[in-house]
Amino acid sequence: MVNFARIETGIVVELLTAESDLSTIFHPALDWREVDTSVDIGWCLTDTGFEAPPPPSVMPQVHPTLPQLQAELTMLVARFEALIAG
Repeated sequence: MVNFARIETGIVVELLTAESDLSTIFHPALDWREVDTSVDIGWCLTDTGFEAPPPPSVMPQVHPTLPQLQAELTMLVARFEALIAG
């Protein structure tokens, strides 16, 4: 069995294991490349081979302050009271 990766705009978008060359099965416009088992979806095709994508950047979590929460609560209470008064 041979492992293949389908490439779109330099990125692995699909993996397939087959017994033979995929050029006889799929349309020739599809870019299938033989790969080893370490390559995964999302990997990048470079001039030297396949590379794992960089890890996602971690955005710092921003928590609301107590005054912000109090202001939001005041607004919600006012909306609730207006809804009830109808």
